[in-house]
Amino acid sequence: MGDVNWGVVMTVREPPVLVQANVAWHLASGASEVHVYLDDPHDPTFYLLKPMPGCRVVRCTLDHWRKQAKRRARPASQVRRQSLNANHALSRTGCDWLIHLDADEFLLQDRPVSGEMAALNGTAMALQLPVWERIYLPGSAPETLFEGGFMPALTAPGDAGGENRAVAQRVFGADRGYRRLGLLGHAAGKVAVPVGQGFSLSIHTAFLDRDGERDRARLHRSTTARILHFDGLTPLHWILKLLRYAGYDPEILDRIVTRHRRSQIADAAACAGHAPALRAFHDRLRYLTPRQVGDLQALGLLDCRAFDPATGRSDLALDLTVGAFDAVLQERERTLLESSGLSQSLSEFGSGPRA
Repeated sequence: MGDVNWGVVMTVREPPVLVQANVAWHLASGASEVHVYLDDPHDPTFYLLKPMPGCRVVRCTLDHWRKQAKRRARPASQVRRQSLNANHALSRTGCDWLIHLDADEFLLQDRPVSGEMAALNGTAMALQLPVWERIYLPGSAPETLFEGGFMPALTAPGDAGGENRAVAQRVFGADRGYRRLGLLGHAAGKVAVPVGQGFSLSIHTAFLDRDGERDRARLHRSTTARILHFDGLTPLHWILKLLRYAGYDPEILDRIVTRHRRSQIADAAACAGHAPALRAFHDRLRYLTPRQVGDLQALGLLDCRAFDPATGRSDLALDLTVGAFDAVLQERERTLLESSGLSQSLSEFGSGPRA
């Protein structure tokens, strides 16, 4: 097996510090390139990323979409925009493999993922990276963005796509309907594909074009790496994500969001304008109870090791505190906060759990 290099592609619309931390982490973790597509072409993050060696940043201007989209216009669906950008990067990267991620997802390697990639070259298989979702521990009051523990999807033995219903029911009970395989976000993980071998990227899977036929690619599940997913960097970040989704066209929402996420969105929308209820909803779903911690630990399904994407990058001087992140978020999302009736109740979304 020869040496293999790899890169990352993401489409982002997040506070700059999150994107900077993500790019810095992956470059420090072995990525040769990180391709960042700014969904907002006026995003000032451009000027922070441009000087970073290895980062290739693209503003998604109208001219960009005229060249990439079939209708020569910006697609309404964010999923479509992400897929188009991922495959644009795939067509221009100098890497051997490319991983499609979001800004709130970080690749964590137990051993270099390049080894698996090298072994899969020529097999017509893509590499599936399982996801571990960040959770908050009982009574914790995180001061920085990446504190907490991580849990994997609660899959059935021998079936990576099926739920271990007995465990999910025991751990989450009546709240199981808000979750997919025990997770509040996606449970499918992300994929990496070899470049120049007929693959195309989607959000959670890949396709392979052979002999004029486009089929879903076969996936090898990684045993050396996983994705850490921070589904909401702060309580306010998570709530605003749900409320933003609530404003989508219902037809688009049905296409891009799974049933369990739609349940979260509906219940968050029902609490719009009532900050204490929204905060209680967040804490109910995202803070584990002591019993849940005990069950997950006993089953080997909880990892509480610390994660800091800024390790070794003091040169970037990133402020990863909850307060600083939320201050930027409040400025960026002023219209959504006002329309949701939350602009005068932001103290409810401080870092600590509410009783």
